[in-house]
Amino acid sequence: MRDQPPSTSDRQAELKDFPRSRRARVKPEDVGLPSSGRRRVPGLRREELAQLAGVSFTYYARLEQGYSDGISTSVLDAVARALRLTGEEHGHLLQLAQPTRAGSPEPDVEQVRPGVRNLLDALGAPGIVVGRRRNVLGWNRLATAVFGDLSHLPPHQHNWARQVFLCPATRERFVDLGQRSGTSPAPPGRSPGRSAVKRSNPAWPWRPPGLILRQSTAEPRRVR
Repeated sequence: MRDQPPSTSDRQAELKDFPRSRRARVKPEDVGLPSSGRRRVPGLRREELAQLAGVSFTYYARLEQGYSDGISTSVLDAVARALRLTGEEHGHLLQLAQPTRAGSPEPDVEQVRPGVRNLLDALGAPGIVVGRRRNVLGWNRLATAVFGDLSHLPPHQHNWARQVFLCPATRERFVDLGQRSGTSPAPPGRSPGRSAVKRSNPAWPWRPPGLILRQSTAEPRRVR
């Protein structure tokens, strides 16, 4: 007699294998890490992936052991970004880790359309594509020179609001930040239209929820 239904056992087995196989696809040099010579297995190490995602190593290790109890959706989202999952793969990870969400909508994964990506690369000026929650989805070489290189940061820090409010180097680039900081920060210039970003869940509400950021030396601040 089995202690667990076969479906639960199968789900746990796949939960072990799925993030592990996707982790093997990510090369250290792809995320700005040194390759450090020959590795026994391809891809990132567990501790590197956890650090890249900005999550606890213990949480991520438990995930690859097939245990997802107590792991929040935000942690799973951060892991999905670090693993560079597609929208479909992201949804599959959530269903494996949180089977009670099986009937829920596919996660809202924003991607830059290929045509916009090409335009961004060919643009003769700094260009940044920002999503609805101020996540920085794409940038070109000139934007790196002006705003700094986000590629060296963990994926969960690729957020314009986070950079403007919590990154001293970014704050120094804005002479009138004190007048702007009470409202939702946006990169200089015109924001791209909705069609510039490809979303897996078009029914997701356009207006982003309020975001609270806490500075180390300041009171909580709400971004509208």
